[in-house]
Amino acid sequence: MIVVLIIAFAGLTEFGRYLIMREQAQTAADAAALAAATSGTKTWVKIDVYTYCGASRTKDGCESCGTRVVRGVIGTERDLIDRGEWIRYTTPQCECSCGGLQTWYEIVDRWVEYKRGDQAQAAGRFFQANRPTFAETADVRSVEVRRYPTVWETVRQDYAHIDYLNANPHYVTYPVPDDLRQDPFYPSVVVRAEAWMKTLWDGFLGIFRDRKANVCAQGDTFYQDPQTGRWIKPPDEACVPR
Repeated sequence: MIVVLIIAFAGLTEFGRYLIMREQAQTAADAAALAAATSGTKTWVKIDVYTYCGASRTKDGCESCGTRVVRGVIGTERDLIDRGEWIRYTTPQCECSCGGLQTWYEIVDRWVEYKRGDQAQAAGRFFQANRPTFAETADVRSVEVRRYPTVWETVRQDYAHIDYLNANPHYVTYPVPDDLRQDPFYPSVVVRAEAWMKTLWDGFLGIFRDRKANVCAQGDTFYQDPQTGRWIKPPDEACVPR
């Protein structure tokens, strides 16, 4: 009877420790995936740039000179928008005699590029920072980026602003978004990890053995869809068995 009680107590202890370790391993993997999905990312945009040339003087007053549009300008969001380089595609030299020049841009498309190497390092650091308490060993087994660019294009898109004409011809090389979006898990990073728990009852009747927990976590990279103004739809679940 005493042996049975000891075995029952040991079993409950081992199972409880295992559940805690598995939950902590999942939390560590979630943190690792989130860190990886936000590390080493570059956001690209395609924009249309508008220049309203104002109005010209006529015998009856002022009439509109019209609007010039440079369509499909591609670049990183940091350069074109944050640093204001979109202004290089405006044409202030078209301003007419009555004045009223206006310039603006519209974002047509937006997508994300993952830079190679950054995600694995970030995942490893964050997983170890949240390492399971009861784990004898615990580590990231794989970091799967969905996905790295495989198709690139180079386009010529010369500046239109009079102050930057001397910088032409101007070329931009960018990852093709349609190719990236063929992956149903894009844009995300999938982290798989494992943790081993050493039994407290090693050698006791040969019943209890070291146990392993395998966990999977997916970190998504979200950005606003310029067509709807809403956050993009989450990618498919990569950790769900198929």
